[in-house]
Amino acid sequence: MGKYWKKLTTSLYYRKIFRKNRKEISMLYRRLADQKSKNTLRGILKAYTTIFLTPEFYFSEIADADCRCYHFTTQDGYRVCGTENPYFLPDIFSLDRDMVYLDGGAYIGDTVQLLLKTLGGPCKKIYAFEPNDENFKKLLQSSANFADAISCINAGLDDHDGTASFLKDDAGSRVSEHGTETISVLDAKRFLSELQQDYPTFVKLDIEGKEPAVLAAMADYIQAHQPDMAISVYHTLEDLWRIPLQIAQINPGYQIYLRHQSNYFTETVCYAKKA
Repeated sequence: MGKYWKKLTTSLYYRKIFRKNRKEISMLYRRLADQKSKNTLRGILKAYTTIFLTPEFYFSEIADADCRCYHFTTQDGYRVCGTENPYFLPDIFSLDRDMVYLDGGAYIGDTVQLLLKTLGGPCKKIYAFEPNDENFKKLLQSSANFADAISCINAGLDDHDGTASFLKDDAGSRVSEHGTETISVLDAKRFLSELQQDYPTFVKLDIEGKEPAVLAAMADYIQAHQPDMAISVYHTLEDLWRIPLQIAQINPGYQIYLRHQSNYFTETVCYAKKA
């Protein structure tokens, strides 16, 4: 009885949030570019509000591909697995080796390596941002064979230059007021405005909740250059609808897609492509 009561109260809690944001969620649903994106949004809402089934049932139903890559284990022992390629989706993007890739939250270089594998070699230029010192060392090691094409930057992307409190947590490292360390952060707007060549044509952001601020800082660039984008939208619940709508407001010319890439609450990604 206690387990059912917990599921009921959890479902009612999320239903209340979704009702409160019904207008924005409906706007996003209408704005999504394909039926798969609409089904993904509906499935995520069901996963949060389910009573009789498990959230994993809905996540597994809407996952973009088989979730075989191990990510982490939750505190209650659930193994979270995802897809091999969560960003460079061939059914949405046409990628080639002339592209310029900006990776916000490069971690240890796993996404950079995925791009190299997808393209069969390096592209024209890669900017890889990673503020965690330990991860950055691994990023340098994994990028060493293509050092001429990959600029590794030991800083976080933000909407200002300076420093920020930082909480180290492996793949979940993030800017936080509870952080015990200090990192350098770069203003995304300034960084992009000072480029003289090799302008990013594809932007990926997985920066633990800083996505809205960095997208706002990039707004002028997004309007002018219309890069393809893959943006994580799961770090807060509201990101699910607010970030796609933010992108659509910055540049109404984008086609907006939504995919879920794991058997859990993590790894929901918004994709934006020039129409």
